[in-house]
Amino acid sequence: MNSRLRTVDVLLADTDPELAAIGPRASAWMLRIAVEQAIGELWDAVSPAMRRVTVRAQLLVLPKYVGEEVAGEVRLLWSQLSSTTHHNDFELAPALSELRRWQESVTRVTEAMGRVVAA
Repeated sequence: MNSRLRTVDVLLADTDPELAAIGPRASAWMLRIAVEQAIGELWDAVSPAMRRVTVRAQLLVLPKYVGEEVAGEVRLLWSQLSSTTHHNDFELAPALSELRRWQESVTRVTEAMGRVVAA
């Protein structure tokens, strides 16, 4: 998970013009994967059977384990990242400020889920 967040840092900091075209969307994908990986690790620790249901269903059960505040942030974040990663060609790529905000949010929620796993 941390490697994905470091990859996002590299993608967002790189000024290569060729990378600029794919960097924002690739960053969104890395962030979404990091969230999904953290959710999966949580289920492995507390309820392995949850791995077999859809992510949307997993998000409905999440408050029981991480609290409503973190679960709400995860739901919003996953929804925004999913929308961004399933883009249409006419949609603009996410702005750097938006990606940084998502990155901070991913860090917060993955740390919160990690604390539950470690407990």
